Amino acid sequence: MTHEKHGALLRRSSWRLAGATLLLLATSALLPRFAGATRHSSPPAGRSTPSAQDAGLDVPPVPLNVTIGGRVVDQQGRPIAGARVYLHVDSDEPLTPVPIPPPVRATTGAEGRFRFTVDRIDLASGPVRDGYPGVFLAAFAEGYGPGWTRELAIGDPDGNLVELVADDAPIEGRLIDLEGRPLPGVTVRVVHVDATPAEDLSPWLSATRSDPNAPLNWFFSMFTRSLPAGLSLLIPPVETGADGRFILRGAGRERISSILIQGPRIRTRVLQVMTRVGPPKSFPARRRHPGQMPVFADLLIHAPGFEHVADPGRTVEDDVVDATTGRPLPGVIIRPRMTYRPPIENPYPLYRWRSDRWMRAATDARGHYRLNGLPVGHPVELGATPGAGMIDRPMYQGLSGAPGVGPTRLDFKLLRGIPVEGKVTNRTTGKPVAAFVQYLPTLENPNLSSANDLDLFEPIATRPDGGFTISALPGPGFLAATVMDDRFLTADRAWADRPSDARHPKVIRGVITPEQCHAIEPITPESTAKACRCDLSLVPAPEPIVRILDPEGQPLAGAIVSGAAPADLVRECWWQSRQYGVFRVTGLTGHRIRGLAIHHEGKRLAGTLAIRDAEPGALVARLRPWGTVSGRLVDRSGRPRAGVTLTYQDSYAGSRPFAQAFPKDVTTDSSGRFTFIGLVPERDYVIKLVSQDVYAPPVSVGGPHAVEPDETRDLGDVMEATR
Repeated sequence: MTHEKHGALLRRSSWRLAGATLLLLATSALLPRFAGATRHSSPPAGRSTPSAQDAGLDVPPVPLNVTIGGRVVDQQGRPIAGARVYLHVDSDEPLTPVPIPPPVRATTGAEGRFRFTVDRIDLASGPVRDGYPGVFLAAFAEGYGPGWTRELAIGDPDGNLVELVADDAPIEGRLIDLEGRPLPGVTVRVVHVDATPAEDLSPWLSATRSDPNAPLNWFFSMFTRSLPAGLSLLIPPVETGADGRFILRGAGRERISSILIQGPRIRTRVLQVMTRVGPPKSFPARRRHPGQMPVFADLLIHAPGFEHVADPGRTVEDDVVDATTGRPLPGVIIRPRMTYRPPIENPYPLYRWRSDRWMRAATDARGHYRLNGLPVGHPVELGATPGAGMIDRPMYQGLSGAPGVGPTRLDFKLLRGIPVEGKVTNRTTGKPVAAFVQYLPTLENPNLSSANDLDLFEPIATRPDGGFTISALPGPGFLAATVMDDRFLTADRAWADRPSDARHPKVIRGVITPEQCHAIEPITPESTAKACRCDLSLVPAPEPIVRILDPEGQPLAGAIVSGAAPADLVRECWWQSRQYGVFRVTGLTGHRIRGLAIHHEGKRLAGTLAIRDAEPGALVARLRPWGTVSGRLVDRSGRPRAGVTLTYQDSYAGSRPFAQAFPKDVTTDSSGRFTFIGLVPERDYVIKLVSQDVYAPPVSVGGPHAVEPDETRDLGDVMEATR
C-alpha cells in the first residue's frame, strides 16, 4: 500500500466506530421474526478460520475496483458539462482539525455524463445514518449551487443522477463593529448547507409563521438533506471589502447555509443565512444545563442583504519551546477550550461544527504561533498538542478573562514524553493493519496534571508498515488502536479470555473503552526510561458463509442481499449472491443481530436471515415466492391522493429499505393507486408516508400487515391520518 493510499484511507476514518450499535438485543425475542436460517451454536469469540461446515464451500473473490457512473443535470433535466464530481465517504466529525475536501473524481462531458473507478474498500468507511450508507456523490459547476445524491448506486452507468440548483440568490451581507464601522478583510466561507427534499423553503417558512411556539428542532425537521463541511468548503470563500460588504456565491437558492466569519479583529462566529429574498427569521431557543434555569435566546436565520454586528475578538500569540533545552518547537497545534458555559451563540440544530473548532494555529519554524478570534472578557484555556513524530507532552494553560482586544502573550514550555514504539498487526496473518493509535494515561497517573488534559492526547495514524511512535507519560496508562475496517473484533470481544477486571479498565471510563476500539493494552513506562515498546494485535471477526436456495432446495444465484450494513454495496454478499448464490457475511462485530433481506427479482422470491455475532457457517437461506400489496391512498374526505411517495417498512426494523432492496418506495398515480412488490412472506410491514415537508403526516393502515407466499392482496382505500 502506498503512502498516498494509506493516508487517504486513514483520513476517511472516524475515531468513533462508524455506524456501530452497542445495544444488546434479546436473541430469543428477535430470532423467530426471521425465516429460512439453519443455526448452530456460537463458536468462541475471535474465531478467524473457517469451520468444518464451511469446508468445501467456494466463496469466490469479489472485485477490488468499482465503476461508478451517472449524469449531472439542472432542475429542468438538462445536462451540465464541465461539472466536477466528488465522492464523499468522510464522517461529519473527522480527526483533522478542520474538514478536508475530497479530490475531484470526474468531470462531466457534453451530455453531463461521468464515470470513474474507485477501490471497493474506499467505500467501506462511510458511516450509516437512518439505515442508509453515508457514502454519496456531490457535484459542483460554475453558475450553479451544488447537488448531491442521497446514497450511492453502482453497477449502472446512469445510476447516479445529481441535480444542481440555480445560484441566483447569492449570500450578501455587511459586517460592522460595535461602533458601526465597516470590517474589511474578514473571511467569509460556507461550512454547511441544509436543503429540503423539494429544494423549496416555502413550506418551512409557512410552518414557522403558523406555529411560532413549536419546539426548535421541529421547525427544522423538513431539512433532510445536508451538505457537510468537507464538501461545503469547496464553495470559494470571499473577503469583505473596504465597506465591510461581501457577496458569496455557489451555495444555491432555497437553502440554509451556515457561514463562518473569521478576521483578525473579530470573534470567530457561525451564522445561518437563507438563500432567498425575504426578511430574517427569528425563533425562540431554549437551552437548559443541569441544575440551572433555562436560558432563552433567539435563533436568527438571516436573509440576503443582512447586516451583522461582529463582536470584538481576542488575539493570543507567543512561543512554544522545549522545557529542557529551550529550542523552539515547530508544528505544535494551539487550540482553545472555553472554560465558561457559552451563551447561545449558535443553537441552530443542524450545524455540527462549533466555531471554536475552527480556531487553531500551528507554530512556525521559530516555534511562534498567533491565534485569532477568541472571545473578549471570558476565560479560555489554550491547549498545545505536539504534531506527528514529536514526543513532547501536550498541555493546557489558562488564559485570564482580562478585558481588552490587544494581543495577549502566552508561552508554552513543553516537557519531554517517553516515546512508545510498536506495530498494529492482524493476529492471524501477522500483516500490518492501518489504524489510529491513541495513548491515554489513567486517572491515577501522578504525572497527569488534570483530567481535562486527557482531551489533548489525540490519536495518530500508523505508518504503511503498521508502525507508530507516540509520546506517553511515565506511570500507568493504555494504548488503544482503532481501525476503519469493521472486519476486526472490538477489544472487549477480543479480550473474552481475560479476567473481567482486565476487560473493563474503569480508570479510563468515559474516555475510551474496549467496546470503542479494536485493541487496548496497558503500559507503565518508568520515569527513567528512554523508550518503551507496545505492539497491538487485532483479532479478525468471524465471517460465516451463507448459501441461498430456491423453494425446492436448489442453489440459487442472482439474488440481492441487503441489510449487511454499514455499506451494502461494498460487501461480499452484494457481489457473490448475484454471481454465485454463496456469500460471506462480514462486519459481525457490533454485539447485535444482523438481519439480512434477500430478494430474487427475476424469480420473484424473497426471504430473510438473522445472524448473531460470531455465528458459525454454513447458514442456509431458503427463499419463497414473494407477496404483493396494492391499494388506493385517499384523504379524510375520500379523495385520491396523487403523487405521494410511500414506503412499506418492516415493522420490526423500523427503517426505509436500501436502494437495492425490496419493497422499493413507490409514488401514487393520478388515481392514488400504489403497488408494493417483493414482500417477504409472513413478515409484518407498515405503510408510511415519505416526508416531503415538516407537516407530512403518517399513513394509517390499521396496523402491520403480512402476506402469505405468492399472495396478492388489495388493501382497498387507505386513509392517511391527520397530524
